[in-house]
Amino acid sequence: MASKPGTKLGIGALLLALGCFLAWFRLNRLSGIPADRTLFVLVFLAAVGLGVAAFVRGTTWYGGLGALGGIFIGALIPFTVYVSPQQLGEEAIGVGDT
Repeated sequence: MASKPGTKLGIGALLLALGCFLAWFRLNRLSGIPADRTLFVLVFLAAVGLGVAAFVRGTTWYGGLGALGGIFIGALIPFTVYVSPQQLGEEAIGVGDT
């Protein structure tokens, strides 16, 4: 069975979104998420773009699942970053504070 042109794009969208997702939560676990999250948001949105391009080009069922996964993860994480900016409050306790 021949592969359709968008299949690789769909799988690439999923891999890109999952890779960025894992990096995001690894940094989150280590409390090292940068103040400027623009790069993460751009990579997630690139995964959304690849997923949409996969459907435009035509994809197999497994490429379509990858594209859907890439679109879902790529759209969900930037939305949660926007909704919850994860900033310290003004009354945050610092090292050495009583």
